[in-house]
Amino acid sequence: MSNSYSGDETLQSLESSLEEFIKTSGQVPSPDSISPIYFDEFEAVPFHTTTKPNTEDPRCTLEELLSLAPSTSHHTSRALVLNRRVWFETRSPHSTYVEKEEELRSIKTLIVDNDSNPDQINTTRYIAICGHNGIGKTEFVRSLARSLKTHHVIWLEAEDRSKLALSFTRLAEYLGRIPTNDKSATEIAQRCYEHFQSQKSIFIFDNAEAYSGEDVGIEEFLPHFVDPTWTPLPNIVVTSTSSKWPTFHVLRMGLLTPEEGLKYCQLVFGNLANKEVYAEFLEELGYFPQFLQQATAYIQKLQKSYAFSSITPPCPITEYLKLIRDEGPSNARIQEMLSYVFDADLGTKYPRIFWKSWKLTTVQLQKSPLAVEIISVISFLCADRIPAFLFVSGRPENLERDFENRNAIQNLLSHCLLTLESGFLSIHRLPQKVIRLQLGPEMERVVLTKAMTLLQPFLNQAGIDLNKTKVAHLCIEHARNVCTHILTRKWYDDSEFSNFILNVAKTMLGLGLYANGTQFTQKALTLMRPELGDDEILYLLEEELGNLLFYLGKRGSAVQIFEKLYETYEFLYGVIDARTLKIANRWANALNHFSKTFKKALKIYTTTFDRCSDSHSIIALTAKSGAANCKKCIGEFDIAQTEFESIIKTIQDEIISNPNPELEELLGVSQFRLALVYRELGNFEKAAKLFREFGKLSKRRKGLEHPTTLKSYIDLIECLIGMKQFERAEMKIIKIYEKSEEALTENHLSFFQLREQRAVVQLNLGQVTQDYVKSEHEDMLKRKRDMMKLDPIACVHNEKKIAVILFDTGEVNDALDLFKKVLKTQRCVWTEDHRDVQITTEMIRKCEHELLKQKYGCTYEGCSKRYVKESILNRHIIQVHLGVKFSCEFCNKEFSRQDILRVHQRKCKEKIEEARRHSMLSGELENI
Repeated sequence: MSNSYSGDETLQSLESSLEEFIKTSGQVPSPDSISPIYFDEFEAVPFHTTTKPNTEDPRCTLEELLSLAPSTSHHTSRALVLNRRVWFETRSPHSTYVEKEEELRSIKTLIVDNDSNPDQINTTRYIAICGHNGIGKTEFVRSLARSLKTHHVIWLEAEDRSKLALSFTRLAEYLGRIPTNDKSATEIAQRCYEHFQSQKSIFIFDNAEAYSGEDVGIEEFLPHFVDPTWTPLPNIVVTSTSSKWPTFHVLRMGLLTPEEGLKYCQLVFGNLANKEVYAEFLEELGYFPQFLQQATAYIQKLQKSYAFSSITPPCPITEYLKLIRDEGPSNARIQEMLSYVFDADLGTKYPRIFWKSWKLTTVQLQKSPLAVEIISVISFLCADRIPAFLFVSGRPENLERDFENRNAIQNLLSHCLLTLESGFLSIHRLPQKVIRLQLGPEMERVVLTKAMTLLQPFLNQAGIDLNKTKVAHLCIEHARNVCTHILTRKWYDDSEFSNFILNVAKTMLGLGLYANGTQFTQKALTLMRPELGDDEILYLLEEELGNLLFYLGKRGSAVQIFEKLYETYEFLYGVIDARTLKIANRWANALNHFSKTFKKALKIYTTTFDRCSDSHSIIALTAKSGAANCKKCIGEFDIAQTEFESIIKTIQDEIISNPNPELEELLGVSQFRLALVYRELGNFEKAAKLFREFGKLSKRRKGLEHPTTLKSYIDLIECLIGMKQFERAEMKIIKIYEKSEEALTENHLSFFQLREQRAVVQLNLGQVTQDYVKSEHEDMLKRKRDMMKLDPIACVHNEKKIAVILFDTGEVNDALDLFKKVLKTQRCVWTEDHRDVQITTEMIRKCEHELLKQKYGCTYEGCSKRYVKESILNRHIIQVHLGVKFSCEFCNKEFSRQDILRVHQRKCKEKIEEARRHSMLSGELENI
């Protein structure tokens, strides 16, 4: 361990250091430079790919404290490249960690044998490293990860379900082609496992509480669903204080042996001149790693205090032993004072040792009230990935505060209460729990208030621009952790606390964390509703829940929430109150996404607009824009165009005289809706211009992977196809694939839309056949049916495209059946004069006219199908009447048509070849 900070720097030198930093940065480090992923070259196998500050040395400067992980822009967009392995959120062991060689060898053997033994090739190895807090489980697993030089290492925070879900989400966002917005946490986890199929990998679930359980169980995140043909399968390693892990190979971590203890002392103190003293020191501290770390930090401070003494200093270890040898209170009293229950397996000596070492540390900390305040706040945040800029911003206006906080953090680092790496602080969970439990209710309220004050500014900036949105992403999980403590203690009757919970829900909505936000808001409402009854904060939370469900795709549930809130607000506040009018607009917007309720939504929008007074100008414009959108949906495109153009001009005039974020957002939404109208009317150039502008604005504020941004660019591509600019459309599709891989997946609607557009472009460029395009349309249709079961009109667009292809390829009977089905759906929503209804009716006439020309009729009784070619008739007989099936040679899946089978086999073969390449890659990496 490094010697502790001498504390002799002058204020002037520190101020100049700060000024130099501010001169070069001027603000919080850009989140663009933040990356939790590290890679190791297999050739040299270094475990730090960049030069980083010595995080164990408290002498780090402000620049080091604020330094963040290097940008990943120089890496390829995919995490897996030929000569690299994924090293996800994994750190190397502490510099003074002493390896437990025998245990490490046994666990490593289990993993290596599982990867290479043909007899066990179809099983996943499950390993649990168990032991008390502070025993060294995490450091042991870090050492294990470092020793597995050919494995991808994925580190997951598994303290509870929400943290584990967030870890998988961060992994998915980096790996690419894995969605995070419209999928459950377990689906994201499954896709992450699939990414590493046929490759050597180890998934580490750190600090898991239990195998099963509603809030803390990890069972549903384990790879029970993986394909046994993957070779090798992923390895699962869990660290936990519990030893109840069914089907796991359990290793119970013990204390350091005397030899390991002396080796630790040698790493810290150097040459051991008097081994008897060190042996006595180790015996007194019970060979417990956490206590030894705190004790050695205290002894090093004693050594520093003796450095300038004129008399011969005493042995610091002997002095330390004198301080901790007093009997102290009983074990029961210690547990009562610390509010912490100790593991009985460690014996009666453990609580007393902990109390003595902890008491000495806290006595030293009391000399720095600011350090106590910071460590108290940190005890309510997540234990890991705490951004250092929360405490040291580097801004000129915070110069004095930064200087004080820097010294306080250095003090905490020197006591081994915190660690610092790549701009992120972390705290061990044992002292975190004890600090939190010792505060008491009154002090806990004060500390939670300070934590909220610290996080609030960063949450409020979400959505302003991309950098600030990324900063909010770094803080949101810590804010959610604070909310968990508030909810657990039932302090939401305090308006400051309840408003913070509401703000966290709003921030998660703004960040696009729809699934996690929905789960958080539902849990908050469940806990708060019995206590608060009809408090207004509950209505506001229900509003946010409705918004989250709406964007999550559960629009039926959103409609129910908004309708109920409208009735409540109408009763409580009246029909002309701003709150009632706003919720009416949201209710109508949700209704407008269902074909059967277009007219009802239009009626609500119209009523809301009529009720608005001059003071409700924004609400009135929102209602007017929504009403125009309803008219677009029911086919009144000319009227909708005129109204949108008028609304946009009004909003632009309002913004010039009175800039307002709500007006700017409404302007963007109205322009997007107008672009959709232009596209329906065939004015592709105007539509493309608006889609492009909206996409650039959304990308600047929310990022390319945000659903709103992807939607605008997909609509832009549709316009390019409409203008016959197929080369430009193809380039745009490729660009989106390259730059937003992390947001696209085969289970993501946007991925299917892009794939469908690519197929149309390739058909027009002569690169694929119509059968391939038809299969893409069918995949998209299946996906839409799965997502929008309550709204058949959403599938009409793809059904029409499939029917047109059937007609063009001579399958007129099937095309006629599909067109009739489309027309039936359209008539449920639109009138006969609707443009789409007229187009479909005309296509039905064409099909019927074409059938009159068919000379090959089916001879089976009861079948009136006719075809233009005998080959098509024969295919019909084989498929429908004889029931002949064709099997895929790769997966044995059966199809009734050979053309569909050929398309399937092409895709199936590509997947098998990719898996084979991954398998060969793993073999190459092992030989390096």
